[in-house]
Amino acid sequence: MPGLPRPPGGLKPHLRHLVPAGPESSPRPLGFIDDTHVRLGRSVRLYFGGCNYLGLAWNPVLRRALVSAARSGPFQTGASRRTTGEHPAFNVLESDAARFFRTDAAAYFGSGYLASVGALDGLRHHASHVLLDDGAHRCLQDGARVCGLPVIRFASWNADALAVALRSLPRGSRPLVAVDGTGAIRPGLAPLREYFARLPRNGWLVVDDAHGAGTVGPEGRGACASMGLSDPRLVLCVTLAKAFATGGGLVLGSAETVETLRANAGAYTGSTAQPIALLAAATAAIRWVERHPGRVRRLHSNLARFAEFTASLKRFSFDPRTPVGTWVPKDAGEAAQLAKALEKEGIHPPWIRYPGGPEAGFFRFAISAAHTTEDLATLARVLRLVDSGMPGQTG
Repeated sequence: MPGLPRPPGGLKPHLRHLVPAGPESSPRPLGFIDDTHVRLGRSVRLYFGGCNYLGLAWNPVLRRALVSAARSGPFQTGASRRTTGEHPAFNVLESDAARFFRTDAAAYFGSGYLASVGALDGLRHHASHVLLDDGAHRCLQDGARVCGLPVIRFASWNADALAVALRSLPRGSRPLVAVDGTGAIRPGLAPLREYFARLPRNGWLVVDDAHGAGTVGPEGRGACASMGLSDPRLVLCVTLAKAFATGGGLVLGSAETVETLRANAGAYTGSTAQPIALLAAATAAIRWVERHPGRVRRLHSNLARFAEFTASLKRFSFDPRTPVGTWVPKDAGEAAQLAKALEKEGIHPPWIRYPGGPEAGFFRFAISAAHTTEDLATLARVLRLVDSGMPGQTG
C-alpha cells in the first residue's frame, strides 16, 4: 500500500513527528496535562488541537459520575439493546439529550460516526434517494453506501445546487438530504435554512452536527437550533465525544423517526451496548452544560475575541460562530515555518491530514472555553507573523 501523499517538496525534519509516514504509522502520543496543555517528550506546550471545545475533559463531575456507575452496577450488559442488553441508563441519557436539544426523542449509538451511518441506514425504507453534500463527513458518505439507495452529490454548502439535484429526481421521489451542519475543517455553518426551504414534504434533512453540538447557538444546541429549525423531517446526528467530552453518539428527531431507526438501523440493532459507566458520564455532561450556560457563553466570548485578534489575516480561515480555524500552507516551506514559529512560542503545532481536508495536510486550530485571553493572543501573534511573511522573532 502506498504511503499518504506528501506536501510539495517533502516535509521538513522537525515536522516529521507530526505527520504519519504511511497507513501503518501514527503520530507520537501526547501526554495530556489539562484542558489546554500537552506534553511531548520533555516539552510542555499550549494545545489547540482536538475537539474539547467546552473544556470538560477533566471535569470532576463527569469523572465522579463514571466512577460511581462503575462501582454500583455492571460495567456493561454484554448484549444488543434490541435483545437483552437494555438498561435504564440508556433511557435516562436519551431523555436528557432530547430535552437539551429540544427534540421529541433520541437514540444512542456507539459513536457519533455510527449515529450518522445509522440515521441514513435506518430511513432507507422510507426514502428513494440520498442527496449527499459533496464535502460531507465520511460518516455520511459511509451511511449513504450502507443504506444502498441511489446517491446524487451536490456542490458543498450550496442551496442552489441542492435545488438542481432535487429537480433531477423522478416524480414522487423521497429524498434523504445528508449534510454537515457545522464545519470541522472548513469554518462556518451550512446554509441549513435554505436547504430546508427547498426540501419537499416527503423528504428528510439529515444533519451531522458533531462540531456544533455544545458549541453553536445561545445554549450550545447546535446549528439547526441556532437557525430556528424544528420539523419532523429534520434528523439531527451528534457526538458526545467532542464538546461533551465523554463518548457515543445520538440521533435526535420526532418520536416516530427515532423508533424507525431503532427498528431498522444495523448500527443500532446489531451493536452490543456501551459501558454503563460511559452512559452515566455522558448524562452528567449533558446536565452539566444545561446547568452551566456560562460555559457556552465563555466559548462564544473566546471566539469573538480571537476573531478580533485574527481579523486582518489573509492566510487564516476563521468564523466566530464556530470553534475551528484552519491554515492551509501554500507549500512545505510555509508549513515548516508555521510549525517552527508555533513551537518557539510553546504551542503544539496541530498539523493533520484528514479525509475531506486538503490532501497535503493543514493546521487545524480548535478554540476552547478553557483558553485564556493570553493563550489566544499568543496564537494570534504567531499567525500574524507567518501571515506577514516575516521570519524571526514572534515576540
